[in-house]
Order: sequence, then C-alpha cells, then structure tokens
Amino acid sequence: MNHSFLDNQNTRMLITGVLVVLGLWLGAKFVTEVMNFSYIGRTAPAQNLISVQGEGEIFAKADIASVTYSVSEEKKTVEEAQKLATEKMDKALAGVKALGVDEKDIKTTNYSVYPQYDYKQAACTQWGCPPGEQVLKGYTVSQSIALKIRDTEKVGAVLEALGKAGITTISGPEFTIDDDLTLKEQARAQAIADAKERAQKLASELGVKLVRIVNYYESSDPGYPMPMYAMDAGMMKAESVSSRAPSIPTGENKIRSTVSITYEIR
Repeated sequence: MNHSFLDNQNTRMLITGVLVVLGLWLGAKFVTEVMNFSYIGRTAPAQNLISVQGEGEIFAKADIASVTYSVSEEKKTVEEAQKLATEKMDKALAGVKALGVDEKDIKTTNYSVYPQYDYKQAACTQWGCPPGEQVLKGYTVSQSIALKIRDTEKVGAVLEALGKAGITTISGPEFTIDDDLTLKEQARAQAIADAKERAQKLASELGVKLVRIVNYYESSDPGYPMPMYAMDAGMMKAESVSSRAPSIPTGENKIRSTVSITYEIR
C-alpha cells in the first residue's frame, strides 16, 4: 500500500476535523455575540429605589355653566304631542337666545317618541278568567337640550326664562372652566416640584443620593364645585324660578394634580 497516499488521506481528515470544530466554535461565538448585542446600551435594572408623591392645586373662577332641560308631553296622537312639545321648546329656545346664548352652544341630546298603554282586566268572579290586555292610550314625545352659558352672570336669567317657558325639568347649572389645559399644566408643575423637594429631603434623611428617575405616574382631579343652589337631586321645578331670577354664585374650581416619582438611589 502506498504510505504517501495514506498520509495524505489522514492529513485531509485531520484538517477537515479541525475545520469542523473551528466552524462550530465560531458559530457558537456568533450566536453569543448576537444575543449580547441586544443588551448593548442597556443598564442593569435599578435595585435600590424610593418613591415619593407630590401634589399641586390651582384655584380659578369658573367661566362657563352647563344646563340641561327637558320637555315631555303626552297626547292621544303623536302629532298632538309633538306640536305641544315643539311649542314649549321653541318658547324656551327663544328665551335663552334672547339672553345671548349662541346657537353653537345649544345642543339636542335626546328626542324620543314612544307609546303609552293602560292595562285593562275584565271583571271576573270565577276561576279561569281571561287575561287582561294592553290598550293604547296615547304617545309621549320627549326632547332634551344641553346649554353652554358663557356669560355666567346670566345663569339666573336663563333659568328664569326656562321657567317662564313652562319647562318643568331642569338640571344644573354645572360650573366649569372652558379651557383648563394651562391650569392643569400649572398644577402638574407644582406637583412635580413638590415631589422633587420631598425626594431630596428624604434622601438627605436616609443618607443616600438620588441617581435618576426610573418611573413616573400622574393623575388629576378637576374638583368641580357643587353649585350653591337649592335643588332636589340636581333637578328643579319651574315654579321655583318663574317668579324671579335665582341667585347663582359661581364660586371657584380647584384643579388638582398628583404625581408619583420613583428614584434610583445609592
């Protein structure tokens, strides 16, 4: 047998084996590097933490009032009920528009028509009486309107006008701030400053240093004031306002912001 041939064959097998092992090692190394690459730039999760809360409050006078009122009429026919409801609603709308309430601030929130029935049972003195039956007695037409009153000094006059128009169901007023974004930002800034001050004080008392913020949470509460106005569960009868315009104090609204900040410490 040719020893030179065998030597060459063994050499080739040895080289092939080395290349295979080297390839496997390089492949494993490549996979490891890819896995590690995804963590480049990341920091280890913070272990030592403290959390603090801060609060901010801004008070401002309400500049808008919301009032909702409804008309409901029941008659034998839909046409009769609609006519009566429309007449009353038109009178109310004319009254509030005369006081300067803009068309864009008047919105229908509901309009419905539904039948009304009576349940009649025939007189019966024996067992096995026939069942009663529903008998149509008429139709009810209802409409609800939401008003936005931008001149809060006229809220009492608007309620008086609704009462004079024969409106029997009025809800409100609810006093709010039309554009409260700036006030919310101010309250949040106060809350953040309060939280930072508390964090620095706490860190000083603990003998640690604040490293970085790792979590932040914010919540806000508009805190609408209840109107100083005698109502029955928020509803008012027309008789109580038809004689004179009621006095409606506007009061102030409180915009409240609460933040929670978590710091890493060392």
